[in-house]
Amino acid sequence: MVWDRGGKNQSSLPSHVQEMAPDSTDSGHARLNELGYKQELKRDLSVLSNFAFSFSIISVLTGVTTLYNTGLTYGGPVSFVYGWLIAGCFTLLVGYSMAEICSSYPTSGGLYYWSAKLAGPHWAPFASWITGWFNIVGQWAVTTSVDFSLAQLVTVIILLSTGGKNGGGYEPSKYVVIAFHGGILLVHAILNSLPISWLSFFGQLAAAWNVLGVFVLMILIPLVATEKASAKFVFTHFNTDNGEGIGSRLYIFVLGLLMSQYTLTGYDASAHMTEETKNADKNGPKGIISSIGISIIVGWGYILGITFAVTNIPNLLSPDNDAGGYAIAEIFYQAFKNRFGSGVGESLLGMAYAFSRDGAMPFSAFWHKVNKQEVPINAVWMSAAIAFCMALTSLGSLVAFQAMVSIATIGLYIAYALPIFFRVTLARKSFRPGPFNLGRYSVVVGWIAVLWVATISVLFSLPVAYPITKETLNYTPVAVGGLLILTVASWILSARHWFRDDSQDESPVFCPKRRKLADAKEKKKEQDVNLKDVKDGNLKDVTVIVCDDKEDDEEDWLPPPPKNVNNCSKILEEDSTLKALRLKRAELASLAQSAEEVVRAVEESVRKDLSASLQSSPKSVTKEPSEPPPEREKLVISIQDKDGLKQFRVYMDDKFERLFKMYADRLKLDVKNLVFCFDGDKVSPAETPASLGMEENDIIEVHVKSS
Repeated sequence: MVWDRGGKNQSSLPSHVQEMAPDSTDSGHARLNELGYKQELKRDLSVLSNFAFSFSIISVLTGVTTLYNTGLTYGGPVSFVYGWLIAGCFTLLVGYSMAEICSSYPTSGGLYYWSAKLAGPHWAPFASWITGWFNIVGQWAVTTSVDFSLAQLVTVIILLSTGGKNGGGYEPSKYVVIAFHGGILLVHAILNSLPISWLSFFGQLAAAWNVLGVFVLMILIPLVATEKASAKFVFTHFNTDNGEGIGSRLYIFVLGLLMSQYTLTGYDASAHMTEETKNADKNGPKGIISSIGISIIVGWGYILGITFAVTNIPNLLSPDNDAGGYAIAEIFYQAFKNRFGSGVGESLLGMAYAFSRDGAMPFSAFWHKVNKQEVPINAVWMSAAIAFCMALTSLGSLVAFQAMVSIATIGLYIAYALPIFFRVTLARKSFRPGPFNLGRYSVVVGWIAVLWVATISVLFSLPVAYPITKETLNYTPVAVGGLLILTVASWILSARHWFRDDSQDESPVFCPKRRKLADAKEKKKEQDVNLKDVKDGNLKDVTVIVCDDKEDDEEDWLPPPPKNVNNCSKILEEDSTLKALRLKRAELASLAQSAEEVVRAVEESVRKDLSASLQSSPKSVTKEPSEPPPEREKLVISIQDKDGLKQFRVYMDDKFERLFKMYADRLKLDVKNLVFCFDGDKVSPAETPASLGMEENDIIEVHVKSS
């Protein structure tokens, strides 16, 4: 992808491998090199740090606390307890699909880069443009909503610490809330300007605090509360008294899902941090999946602990209570006040700390230009400024600001779903999985993830109150639709002219074919082709990259590339001219080989005839040489098992029976216990690569039959 204005390249997604010092021990570093990117960021993060970033951004303390009022209004305990598990299961499927793609493309570009690669050369720029803007606006909306919620929590702490609303406490105005919001953003921007090693420490500290805080609260709140809800109330009570004119239980339940789905966002941070993570093609997917799974467990425990202290839902939601209608704060206030008479400020400060920590993390996704400490200082402060401007909408209408929460959910999930959609459609056959993959279930899981995102995008755009007025209108479809219109319009009017993919011949996915290349100095010469010589038919000075030498042609089995990138070949992407030359070279070589075989056959025939004529009759007639048999076409096929890819060279017209036996013999397995699948369908030993329409480097999956 090249951003080009006035004929000058401003920035690029390079199509050729850049010079860098490879790390032979790090698979993520080597994979980044193969994708054509230079290592600019320190690769210091462990799998624990990668997990901690995503887990702290998800932050069940922040998400559940922010939207507890929403869940309590729409469905109450049933919406909490069961809605959380439903949203969690589907979110985990989205995470699995994202983890599979992350394993194949472990770059900090994350979602927009995945879309570019998976959509193919023709759609890559547009797909990347749409995905990138939905992702970044969703991140800004998350930052805005989280820090604004923290500002609201601070004002509630002030209110309760000074006596509460009913006790003459100080109730800050909306302008004071905005001022707190700006100050919080300032602190977070400063924190995010620190070196990556400091952020790693804060991320791990935040993750530990989330886990510890949840366990303390889920035990402490029910313990100190003088009035507790019964288990029957927590697991069966469905609140329909929402005061919003909605009576349908199903409608109420799906509106209550927003709390759960809003909380379970931000786990793409593990993908954005892959260029700083060791062995990112393995540890990046681990970070995504583990952060979602642990958040589901921890969040459910937090919800249960808080809900056991809920006894009077209308009182908690009333704007006339001591916390001004802030349900979580009112629960804490009543629990500690009734038990101890004071101390509510201290109890809420722990929650405030979790908010302040969490609000900083979304900035970590924006890595592009870095300073001497390898921190993207410009992106951090730009994001802080935009988040502050987005929060200004709360001065006009809290309903309009509520749309920010929905944008944070829907915008991010649309960005999550787009690369998954491209993977199960345009790249279904060409996708090359990394170390982590879903095997035969990849496409099924991907489609479920895409359909779930489409479902919640519709559900969260529905009206949340009746009758519909300008005060009760759900502005989510307006905001998301407006973002889509602006993004597409900017593409049509401007971006399509300069945001483009100059490497049209580059495969949208990595092809693990082994190549024999010259040394680094000769690479530039091999790509610097004289077009004038090509047009004139002068090919003698053109160097062509030959994929296989004679030794490879004699081998039927190709071992996987060596892990040491210092000794293995680097992959260069060929432009269309080099590809044409390579094909011409192969054709000429084939003709030359055929000519040599004809000459050898003629010479051998002449020698035999001459010998026979000397021994028998001089009237013997020399036989005409027979035509050499046509050369059978070969191709490389990869077989993927739990240990990775194993490559074999086979004939196009050869039955798979021979290939399957060769694979089983090499691994010392019984071929009868193996099942081979291509594109999700079982492959018969009687079929051939030609009958299945297979191409170079297609992958066959192998599975062991269960006994």
